Amino acid sequence: MNSDDAFSGRYSGIYDLFHEAKPYASEVDFVLGRCLEHSSLRPETVVDLACGTGKHLLEFANRGITVHGNDISAGMLAETQRRLDAAKTKSFSLSKSPMQSLTVKSPAPEQFDLATAFYTAMGYLVAPQDLDALMRNLQNLLKPGGFFFADLWNGHKMTTQFSPHREKTAENEFIQVLRRSDVSSEAKQNALRVKFSFDLLTKKTGVRETFNEEHCVRYHTVPEVENILLAHGFSLLEHGPYFDEATTTETSWNFYVLARRRD
Repeated sequence: MNSDDAFSGRYSGIYDLFHEAKPYASEVDFVLGRCLEHSSLRPETVVDLACGTGKHLLEFANRGITVHGNDISAGMLAETQRRLDAAKTKSFSLSKSPMQSLTVKSPAPEQFDLATAFYTAMGYLVAPQDLDALMRNLQNLLKPGGFFFADLWNGHKMTTQFSPHREKTAENEFIQVLRRSDVSSEAKQNALRVKFSFDLLTKKTGVRETFNEEHCVRYHTVPEVENILLAHGFSLLEHGPYFDEATTTETSWNFYVLARRRD
């Protein structure tokens, strides 16, 4: 089996296996806490622009927040639907769309208190025109005063310190997967190209299969992001290391930004 599409159906089925240690609940609490530092009201409606398998959505919903999940991958959305249905989540809706052209329809809110782009989702918009389209679309998706949260790859680190080759094995009682990644620089685009190869063993049958994916992800710096935000009617409220041991944005591998749509 071969695929060159990012987050294909095969990858979406094993995505959670490689991210079991990700602190979804803590990340959601962190975002809500940062919003409350700048507002007396907690966000009650959230649109997650690239919801993946829905773990952040579920955490928001478990806190009584109405959620809309969007993703470009049908496989990821299928996993999200199963997760939220199994949890008997009521106040949610889903859509399949590029985030920069997302239009949310009823019964979801027309505008939201908070938009999120977790797990470097914004970095998949490598072309400047796509970044511009996203920011213009956020004006439609967010209420005046609404928040935008994103975590990003840090250009200060990614330009010189990325690992060109990595391997990681993950398994459960059913499968074992070896993931190899080969990373190269796309300096003219401020991006890294990651070529994944997967070797999957189904334990019960002993059958092995392989498939491939290729991801191109843009890295950012705070001044660049702030200029983009200011040009599109947003104020950058704060930034910092994102679940990283670093003490400053500049020395972290991943940093977050929290911005607010100006009234």
